[in-house]
Amino acid sequence: MKIGILGGSFNPIHEGHMNIARAARDLLGLDIIYLMPAGEPPHKDRDFTAVRFMRLDMVRLAVSDEQGIDAFDFEIFKDEKCYTYETLGELKKLWPNDEIFFLIGEDSLDYFDSWKNPKEICAAASIAVASRKDSSDKGTLDEKLKRYSAKYKSNFIRINCDDVPVSSTMIREKIAEGEESIVFLPRTVHRYIKEHHLYEKDLFFDIGDEEISEIKRKLKKKLKRSRYTHTLGVASTCEALAMRYGYPLRAAFTAGLLHDCAKGMTIDEQKRYCREHDIKISESEKKAPWLLHAKVGADLASFKYSIDNEEILHAIRYHTTGCPDMTLLDKIVFIADYIEPQRHKQVRLAEVRAAAYIDIDLALSMILSDTIRYLKNGGAPIDETTLKTCEFYKDIKGFNT
Repeated sequence: MKIGILGGSFNPIHEGHMNIARAARDLLGLDIIYLMPAGEPPHKDRDFTAVRFMRLDMVRLAVSDEQGIDAFDFEIFKDEKCYTYETLGELKKLWPNDEIFFLIGEDSLDYFDSWKNPKEICAAASIAVASRKDSSDKGTLDEKLKRYSAKYKSNFIRINCDDVPVSSTMIREKIAEGEESIVFLPRTVHRYIKEHHLYEKDLFFDIGDEEISEIKRKLKKKLKRSRYTHTLGVASTCEALAMRYGYPLRAAFTAGLLHDCAKGMTIDEQKRYCREHDIKISESEKKAPWLLHAKVGADLASFKYSIDNEEILHAIRYHTTGCPDMTLLDKIVFIADYIEPQRHKQVRLAEVRAAAYIDIDLALSMILSDTIRYLKNGGAPIDETTLKTCEFYKDIKGFNT
């Protein structure tokens, strides 16, 4: 096999990286090219704004629809610094009968002599150098490649790529400046960055211990003991899921803490609140008024508990019905409400709890499936938003109504 390796921090991965990978795959006739995120790169600052597992996630998302390009976690779990000659030496032992091509940028070629043990690098792999198609200085590059090939008794090959005027540093800076739409990011990677609030300069949600304590004090007065215990369980589970999926912890905890803040009101009080605050009650909610607490709770969280973060309010608003194209926080609160430690009646609860920390979409689909089945079997009305949510997620594995 002919195998390509493109390493880097990928913090984040962008279309410039993808262009190099596609060009190498096509021009070199590679069977596979691996994008290999570094665990702890020897020539980079330690102050990464996206932890290694998130960088690996982003690479996996970027290559998910690509033929002949895949993510490779060979270095990502190593705590020690990884030098290229060591990695390629290990890969050559792993693939002794395969031809390996190591991809670098044209600017890196000028520093190749200063790399640690360049002879060992060349003994393990051919070096493919990505060059801009519109470069007017190809003759000079070809001379360098010829000189390096002779010096290291290896193959140094030029790959012509479309120029993409972007860098990971530029993307991080633009996001820190508050730009919403970043050009040259794969769509799935852009969404991941927004969902996890990566690279943002300001805190996404800042709330202190005193404010959390005050919210707890108010809730303890308003809610029944069992409901308050459930609330604390949901908040803790939200925090645990946020740790698992790389979401801001305080925001997730707060959303869980306030998800049932309207449960201290009777159904009649919730209906009256909706009338007084011009909150529309849907036909489904008229048939199933116990659903009202979610939208009333979002309103209370805003006006009574001073939460102005729309992402938190949205998660509270849809924690019972779900909604199409849920945010990461929506999923966290929706699932935490179902699996928190006090729950015990739901079918296949142990399986859903396990799935929640392995594949959040799988857990979501299992809950939707079981909820729809439960409502149908009991002859209970099904909210139209829940039906739309089920339709949106129907192709996810595990969804089987």
